[in-house]
Amino acid sequence: AAAALGHYFYMFVNPWFPDIQIGRLAHPNPLYIGLGCIVFAGLGFVLARNYKRIDRETAAALALPFVAIGLVLHLIPVAINVLAADRFLYLPLVGVVLALTPQFARLERKKLSALLAGALAASFAATTFVRASTWSDEVTLWTTAFRETAEDPSLACVELGGLYAKSGLFDDALAIYRVGSNLDYGGYMMAMHNATTVLARQGRYREAKAMLEPVAARYPNVPLFALNLALFESYLNHFAAARKDLARALALFPDYSQGSALAAQFPEMERERRELELMSPDAPALDRARLLGKLGLAAEAMVAWRAALSQPDVTRAEFEEGLSFAIREGTAESAAQFHREYRARFPTPDPKLELVYETRAELVRRLRDAWPTLGISSAVGPRQ
Repeated sequence: AAAALGHYFYMFVNPWFPDIQIGRLAHPNPLYIGLGCIVFAGLGFVLARNYKRIDRETAAALALPFVAIGLVLHLIPVAINVLAADRFLYLPLVGVVLALTPQFARLERKKLSALLAGALAASFAATTFVRASTWSDEVTLWTTAFRETAEDPSLACVELGGLYAKSGLFDDALAIYRVGSNLDYGGYMMAMHNATTVLARQGRYREAKAMLEPVAARYPNVPLFALNLALFESYLNHFAAARKDLARALALFPDYSQGSALAAQFPEMERERRELELMSPDAPALDRARLLGKLGLAAEAMVAWRAALSQPDVTRAEFEEGLSFAIREGTAESAAQFHREYRARFPTPDPKLELVYETRAELVRRLRDAWPTLGISSAVGPRQ
């Protein structure tokens, strides 16, 4: 509570530098604990000295910040993993304004008061303009958050890693998730979980399963982990083990709709897996690519798509289907390669598909440009 109060006081006197994540609930900063104690004692002293001079209207206005802040000092548990959040200052600031406005109205130097208020409003406007460009752009937002939240970067790691994974920069995503995979961090479990999904997209199903198992054991009340363990087992063609993992989640959460949907899909998935195993080596690569994609085997499907699109008789629609899959599931390099071949073979591209590719390519470029500023190295996975 003292650390949270210290953070809110600092934010009140220095509102020009808002943060995405403020403090760590499990590890409060001693400096803010001390500041919070000083603020608490100071407020008590001021109120004790002046309470007789506070009229009813001012008392009502001051009640708003005291009650609003009191509710978010973690005396009552709050379902957030940070000590403070700037949005919790909105109501307190309204109360402070209501309390101070009559006092300023009584001042004789009204022009000076108006000038100071105008200067403050202008400074807030400039700060808002600058920060809005950061908060409205996910690359700038999460790279900035990653650099500025050294105490617990796990939230930024989860979001920024998701951007790199979505763009097909898988090794970079794994390196970012590794930074967030510290057990002391609030976002540890999601950083680990998301890393396993990236491993699965690379075709590293056994590694993904081995990494997720201890996380699922540590957090048995998160059904998503059991669901993905079941998926990883299905990718390995271990459907009996997949059903066992899923049954464990459904026993705890019988209304888990995603789990029930996956359980209903298992018979069809097993049939398709048998069809894949019986497929002749000289079967059309296009059929193999589509079947692998339906089974969720993205890495293997990309290999099959590469073979399919190398055929001289491939149609434009088939090539666009393969390119769409590469943009959605492949690495940044494979998507770029497919796109180059597509443009070479079909000089007038589909405008919608071209827009999708260019949007992703621009995101890839920006993320690669931002990478050196993060100060981490690629080609390493999350901690076990």
